[in-house]
Amino acid sequence: MSSERSGPNGSLEDNGDYLPLEVIGEENSLDENHVCEDVIMSITNKHVQCLARFSNNDLLAKDTIGQNALHMAARVGNLNILKYLLDRLPELRDIQSTNGETAAHISAAHGDMRALEILLGGSLKSTMNCAMTRDVNGTSILMAATARGDTDMSIWLLRKFGKALALLDNNCKMLPVHVAAAQGNIEFLRAAIKFDNQMVNARDEFGCTPCVYAVQGGCLGTVRFLVEKARSEMGSVSNRGQSLLHIACLCGHEHIVRWILNRSGSDAILWTTNDRANAIHCAAYSGSVPVLSHLLNAFSKKKRHYVMTLRDTRGNTPLHLAAMNNHLDAALYMLENGADPALINANGHSPQSIAALRHHREMERLVAAYQGKRRKSKSKKKSQSMHDLSQFASPNPNGPISPGGVTSYSSNTNGFETAERRAFSPRELSSGYSSNGDVAESIKSEAEIVRHRLRFIEDDIDSLRDTGAQTEMDLLQTHVKVLDDKTWAGLGLSAVEHIDRVLDELEFEE
Repeated sequence: MSSERSGPNGSLEDNGDYLPLEVIGEENSLDENHVCEDVIMSITNKHVQCLARFSNNDLLAKDTIGQNALHMAARVGNLNILKYLLDRLPELRDIQSTNGETAAHISAAHGDMRALEILLGGSLKSTMNCAMTRDVNGTSILMAATARGDTDMSIWLLRKFGKALALLDNNCKMLPVHVAAAQGNIEFLRAAIKFDNQMVNARDEFGCTPCVYAVQGGCLGTVRFLVEKARSEMGSVSNRGQSLLHIACLCGHEHIVRWILNRSGSDAILWTTNDRANAIHCAAYSGSVPVLSHLLNAFSKKKRHYVMTLRDTRGNTPLHLAAMNNHLDAALYMLENGADPALINANGHSPQSIAALRHHREMERLVAAYQGKRRKSKSKKKSQSMHDLSQFASPNPNGPISPGGVTSYSSNTNGFETAERRAFSPRELSSGYSSNGDVAESIKSEAEIVRHRLRFIEDDIDSLRDTGAQTEMDLLQTHVKVLDDKTWAGLGLSAVEHIDRVLDELEFEE
């Protein structure tokens, strides 16, 4: 320990620096014989008097992860210690730990508003450098506060540091407005875009706008605010060519799908990504029956059968994608609405063979039941399909349900119903229909259908990849580039007109 001597007001002087002990409250005064062994103990015990006994070098020293005394004080959250350290060594404010964090990052992440006000409470000139510091991930204090959902802290930081901090992105080119949009934080968005309205169209490294994040988060109110009030570009698409509709379908947000289609029209359903996947492919990939229902109901029965034969660049139809992810309810709905189970993808695999390769036994039996099934008259086909589904559905008069539930089609309603336990008979599904058109004899043993957690971005795509069998996950993640509304409308219109022309020719031939 360095030499110490009494200061002019009974305080201590350390290496010639005056230490203002008036910041030390009476509640922190200690017996003269009490001495904390080190800086960490002093801060942990909240003993400011003990801190005064240590040299500046002791307070500037870093631990194994690069944190100094001010970092530790921010974690403890003791205001007296923070005031004392900043008054004694203001340079502690700008020092970063090994992972790039300042003490202000820690207070922001913990939601400690009072501590943050002390750390950044000086003049703008003295605190701007600290406020603009980012950690190893590029996270600013504003990003940390926004990610935590602390609107009061976020708006306080915006008002103090303004546009420069609001436009400070992270390593993925994300701005705080992207995070706020994902959380549905309209209050923060409204405050942020006052500094620069163009932030609503800012894109991260994948090209995702805040509106994309709002769609992913399922925040329809935020989507409407960004499009209708903040004038976000409705026609933005990802680097993979994915529109807001594709992303809403991938996430299974039926309420957002409905709003987008009401605003842009049903033509958008057949617009494709760079991988030639349309909205129906995306809905099948996520396994959302309510979304599939809303999309397919936009077409007549003849066109509905045709659009479910459309393939992406890997040759996969929507039924292939549902089989790939083992979405039994989505596969059943598409099969009942004209999906062809015999179609093969670019590697020669049908939905049934993909299910077999992935060991989805219930899916394999379901698709097998529809293989080679002859077209029946309208009345006969309807009665049989209703009979088939009535084995698995439990009556529910409430109609459509959210994408998260297991759904089935009921003979006594026109919608979908919840079925906590819906089962298929292995023998029934493998044998299909008997020669006289009746449903095969039911079996006592049943295999429960379990809906798997929706994984918008797979945890480990490589572990599921099988290029030889063409069963890898279709890469339907969200990455964006922006087209202006004029270009978007032109591309969409020409594509839809072409498809309509083909469909009209098919109807004429039939």
